[in-house]
Amino acid sequence: MFLFQRRLRYTEGMILIIDGYNLLKHIFPRVKSGLSKQRDKLIYQLGFYKKQKADGIKELVLVFDGGSWGRATRETRSGIVVVFSGQKQSADDWIIDYAERNKNKELMLVTRDRELIRQCQKRSVEALNVSDFYEILQNTVLEEVGQDLKKRGVGGVQKYGEIESEALDFLMEQAPVGAYDKEDTIDVPGKKKGRKETPSKKDRKRISKIKKL
Repeated sequence: MFLFQRRLRYTEGMILIIDGYNLLKHIFPRVKSGLSKQRDKLIYQLGFYKKQKADGIKELVLVFDGGSWGRATRETRSGIVVVFSGQKQSADDWIIDYAERNKNKELMLVTRDRELIRQCQKRSVEALNVSDFYEILQNTVLEEVGQDLKKRGVGGVQKYGEIESEALDFLMEQAPVGAYDKEDTIDVPGKKKGRKETPSKKDRKRISKIKKL
């Protein structure tokens, strides 16, 4: 029975949880206006990304602080589950509670908040820095429709539809690919200068999840 449950867990696909404002602050570090527009375009871009990664990512949950209600609210937009944590709790609290309730599933968290990472790791949730995920996100968009950036105005982009066009518009407003802090670069577990080491079981598990992104 245990083996069956374990296999079922990994055939269901991974759930990716994103600390929404943490990611937006990385994308727009100096922009303090137009937050609603930034959120909307990020959702469109993530919707495009998730469609390309459907085989590995079962669900993508984007979590923001606040909202219009005391309790948390959620809706699905462009295939993305968008959550506002509500007035009575922070996005971090909502994510920790979600991780606790779903700790038997395959989860990965995207954030640079060290305390949130620590709390989620207690619940066996792997974490990836927003800068690393952002580079993956940009590269995914560019790989699929990057060639058509040169054809804007001559009908090349229109064939991709509304979600893809919004994703491209958002990409054009952002910093160049690779514009992130050196300290945030992706580390390859188990690899050190001068010698090769076999990654631990925990490291192999993390690498396996990153490959799905």
